[in-house]
Amino acid sequence: MGIPPYDPGPKWTPNAVARLGKEPDARIARDLGLRPGAVGRRRQRLGIPRYDPGSEWAPEEVARLGKAPDKEIARELGVKTRIVEKKRQRLAIPAYNHAKWTLEVMTRLGKEPDAEIAKDLGVTCETIAMRRRRLGMPPYESVPKWTPEAVARLGKEPDLKIARELGVKRARVTSKRLHMGIPVYDPTAAPEVVARFGSEPDQKIAKDLGLKSEFVACRRRRLGIPPYNPATFAPEIVARLGSEPDQKIAKDLGLKAGLVAGRRRRLGIPRYGNKWTPEAVARLGKAPDGEIARDLDMKPGTVASMRRRLGIPRYDPATKFTPEQVSRLGSQPDAEIAEELGMNPRMVASYRRGLGIPPYAPGTKWTPQTVSRLGSEPDADIARDLGLTAETVAVRRRSLGILVSAPRTKWTPEILSRLGSEPDAEIARDLDMKPTAVASKRRRLGIPSFGPGSRWTPEAVARLGAEPDAVIAKDLGVKRTAVAYKRQRLGIPRYDPGTKWTPEVLSRLGKDPDALIAKDIGLAPQTVASRRLRLGIPRYDPGTRWTPEVVSRLGKQYDGVIARDIGVTHGTVAERRQRLGIPRYTPETKWTPEVVSRMGSEPDQKIAKDLGMKRATVAARRQRLGIPAYDPGPKWTPQAVSRLGKDPDELLAQHLDLSIAEVRHQRQIRGIAQWAAPWRWKEDELALLGTAPDAEIAERIGRSHTAVRDKRRALGIRERQND
Repeated sequence: MGIPPYDPGPKWTPNAVARLGKEPDARIARDLGLRPGAVGRRRQRLGIPRYDPGSEWAPEEVARLGKAPDKEIARELGVKTRIVEKKRQRLAIPAYNHAKWTLEVMTRLGKEPDAEIAKDLGVTCETIAMRRRRLGMPPYESVPKWTPEAVARLGKEPDLKIARELGVKRARVTSKRLHMGIPVYDPTAAPEVVARFGSEPDQKIAKDLGLKSEFVACRRRRLGIPPYNPATFAPEIVARLGSEPDQKIAKDLGLKAGLVAGRRRRLGIPRYGNKWTPEAVARLGKAPDGEIARDLDMKPGTVASMRRRLGIPRYDPATKFTPEQVSRLGSQPDAEIAEELGMNPRMVASYRRGLGIPPYAPGTKWTPQTVSRLGSEPDADIARDLGLTAETVAVRRRSLGILVSAPRTKWTPEILSRLGSEPDAEIARDLDMKPTAVASKRRRLGIPSFGPGSRWTPEAVARLGAEPDAVIAKDLGVKRTAVAYKRQRLGIPRYDPGTKWTPEVLSRLGKDPDALIAKDIGLAPQTVASRRLRLGIPRYDPGTRWTPEVVSRLGKQYDGVIARDIGVTHGTVAERRQRLGIPRYTPETKWTPEVVSRMGSEPDQKIAKDLGMKRATVAARRQRLGIPAYDPGPKWTPQAVSRLGKDPDELLAQHLDLSIAEVRHQRQIRGIAQWAAPWRWKEDELALLGTAPDAEIAERIGRSHTAVRDKRRALGIRERQND
């Protein structure tokens, strides 16, 4: 008998049915936790026409037309935007204009970036640009402050670096430099760099200067200097050949390992770590190539190549076989003889076939005592005693017509009593056999399988309706649908968590969001919404947050600060402020002499954090005052440089009060690898797994949540959840 489909009938209270046709289906579906299609089908079955917003527009809804975007009004009413737009046009109400083109806004055009004005008004940059072009105003351009210090840097530093610090495009800096007749910055023009051309590899010079090797090679060819010739090895480099690996010497010189190896061979110097000692050479031809290769930690092909180069014939296993060992060929497995002689079994088999000796036949092991064990003991045990494979024993047993039988000693009266009262898989795990074997034994005895029906003891049935179906299903080890089906067959109503609806919780309905109340009392938001609708309480309206105290703060504090305090988005606060005609808060009062004196001597990011504004705002103010950017150069002391790569970039940046990008740049130009966290798990860290949630353990030991979860699953430890 199948489980009947879910019927959302209990949600259709008289109040919910009375709303059909008077409110949009989407709004009713959202309040009841259903799909709009389910609400529409219920309305059609009752013969109720669809809700028509054109005939029933409340005065407060009509009053909002033109004062708010059509899309926002449509979302609140649960209708399409086209319906709201037609209603507004029918009443000859102009569309809501996001941008309030006040005199203050008009004076900002061309004097501030379009993006900044668009962000304040909540419109796109294209809208601002169209209005500005219509008024014939040129776009805003940030003019760099060409102080004597900035002009002195032209040609001595890259144009991109100067442009980034002045807050302009690189083309402006390049134009200024060309106008003054200053050549482009060239780090290879220094005399000490030119002296290195031809005496060092181009790759090494480029790495030291932070340039591409092609740029260095082009500069060298322009000066008519030949490339670096590795043939002119210095005496100290020649002394290293053979005493160090070729790869290490090549890396130090910036060359390929093949050039260093060729130079070493021309000088007759053997390779570093030469394993061909006189003892190793003496073994060639007297032992198998594979055995010598295994001892010298090299490939067998390398050993065979050396043996052929010296004219030594291949190893002949006949020299290793004694008369006693030859007599054992055919009477013992080839693998056993090969293991004693330390050679490959294929070599023993080849030598045996050369002597015309047939292979070993294990039939001699099948004595009457061994045959009597077939069928009464597992094949694996017999194979282990005879030194054979389990498949060989099984083939012998089947050829004699002997059937396999399970160990008689396992089916004790206690085990038989468990059949049908416990799952077959659990009994099989205790007996170390397959679940199919247990099921076969149970069916032969006529015992029905263990199912959910056998779990419904009087105590379990008494819990139906008194506890949630999910809790009962988890305790019994069955699915929640099986518990619900059992409860419905017995006519027991579903568990009602009415005990959670205390007077304090009921007083919060309509005053707090349904999701917040549901999270506090441990229910689904749909359950809270259903209880609120049954009591006739309207849904929570966030408009109640705009108390006189909150409204008085608009324009006097940042929109983000107010939004965080009252629990809404930044756009909601900005829209409310614009609707009331209140200009946005400008932090001009924060530019005190003390703050201005800090510019250039401290990072912009630190000043912005102290003032509660963006870093770009502080940088723009500093550039308008002609103050150069903060130079963290003096902070790179020998102690600070020694910590690069040994500490994380984030920790070092916080300690030196720099940005992470600056620390990463200093580490990369010095060729220092990034810090890597230790990956090995300590004993005290492993002991914490399973004692608390993964997120809490990850925070305590300084690892990611994913790393803790994967390690716990690999060890088979269950996660502990907070009560």
